[in-house]
Amino acid sequence: MLLALLIACRVAEVVDYCVDEPEACAGCMSDEDCLYAGNACTEAVYCTQSGAGPSVIQIGCSEAIEYAWPEPDTCGCVEGVCRSTP
Repeated sequence: MLLALLIACRVAEVVDYCVDEPEACAGCMSDEDCLYAGNACTEAVYCTQSGAGPSVIQIGCSEAIEYAWPEPDTCGCVEGVCRSTP
């Protein structure tokens, strides 16, 4: 039972893709240009610019082992770069 509870509380690690790979992102104008991309079955989610990488393969897994993602409004445009905010 404890294992099931721990798995249900897994939170995805946030990677600021446009900060780590600035050449892949053209630069944002507003928060609407930024979004989280990823796969709920993997341990990382990317705050990135719409239309920029990374490529994400949509594999499936049991809903019970999916990672939780941050709220969508925590990935936004900060000084022309998509990045996560607390």
